[in-house]
Amino acid sequence: MSRVAYLLLVVAFFCASSCRENEVIYDDSFFNESFQLKVGQSKILRPDNLEVGFQSVADDSRCPTGVICIWEGRAQIRLWLLKLRIDSIFVNSQIRGYVSQADTCCHQSRDTVGYRITLLQLDPYPHIDSVRQFSKYVASLKVTKL
Repeated sequence: MSRVAYLLLVVAFFCASSCRENEVIYDDSFFNESFQLKVGQSKILRPDNLEVGFQSVADDSRCPTGVICIWEGRAQIRLWLLKLRIDSIFVNSQIRGYVSQADTCCHQSRDTVGYRITLLQLDPYPHIDSVRQFSKYVASLKVTKL
């Protein structure tokens, strides 16, 4: 490979990696521990080096505080998983209205490629006087190995 071709390859790699919209959080996070992600963030879980990312909020129809509803509603988020030698896997995870991290009886989990993903809480909780800004949401998650 010529020097020019090598230099172009290196420049292309750095351009492609800098265009990534995702912010990876590097800390010692492990399975079976709860953690938080903002929209556009991902975290690498040890020891499997599984990267979990919060892509977007698909929907939030949870009953806002300050309103009386006949149904609690639900919110749905889109997550992705990336592991060495496996393509990205996209998973939709949901949570019912009025459910917080302390409500262990009401969490819903999704199982995929050997892992269980549980959405423990999604903030901010809708309020009658607030405008929903999906880009500012924070998901509290827990991932366990099956």
